[in-house]
Amino acid sequence: MFSLKPFLSLRVARARYYYGSITLRGDQSAVAPHLPGSRLRTAWFALHFSMNSQNKETIIAKYDHFEAEEEPALKIRLRDEVLGILNSLFAPDSDDFHIWGLTYYMSDDNKDYHRKLALQMFQKAYQLDNSNFLACLYIAHCYHDNKQFKSALKYYELVNRQALLEWQPWRYVKLLEQIGYCHYKLGNKDRGRTYFQEVLEWFRKLPSEDIVPPGDLLDCLPDTDEIVIEIRRIEESYYH
Repeated sequence: MFSLKPFLSLRVARARYYYGSITLRGDQSAVAPHLPGSRLRTAWFALHFSMNSQNKETIIAKYDHFEAEEEPALKIRLRDEVLGILNSLFAPDSDDFHIWGLTYYMSDDNKDYHRKLALQMFQKAYQLDNSNFLACLYIAHCYHDNKQFKSALKYYELVNRQALLEWQPWRYVKLLEQIGYCHYKLGNKDRGRTYFQEVLEWFRKLPSEDIVPPGDLLDCLPDTDEIVIEIRRIEESYYH
């Protein structure tokens, strides 16, 4: 596995993976994963959350606090508060169910149990609105985490790729890697490698700040593979 770029902490990588755009502060050591206090935050709300206005800010603030919390008991209490608000909604819509799913998915305790609940919520979100490409993506993530690669591949391939690319290019590249990984694990190694090659092409085109270090790809290909060698070279260039 590659080490992350020196300025790219695990917290930054995690925030980037789950939420998209991030803001690095002056020393590039802290992250604001939810586009805080700006028109970008407003854009995030508009894209993801259609809850009524009196609940919107409350639940996002609670969710931000929950996701960032590292003390286990407090994180559980904060999760209960988020879920309490969601349970009080009269008619939850697709975006409501999506954050419901995220709340379970990002729980640190009883991972298998909460992933099962998360999957149910993401499925409800997608059933209510099949244009909710992030709900579709997270259904795939749940199956992927459960090593149900055939089901994961089905939903990865249903994701609106153009919408994902326009919103967050790095997420689009990660999707390609995950599709390739599922093909590889299902025995379609040549097909998987084709997707990994496409990931490499995006690595060559995107600026370093828009790249998330690969993981699935490196689990499949040996260190001597030309794709891995070239990705190593590109990563090394980040240091200079």
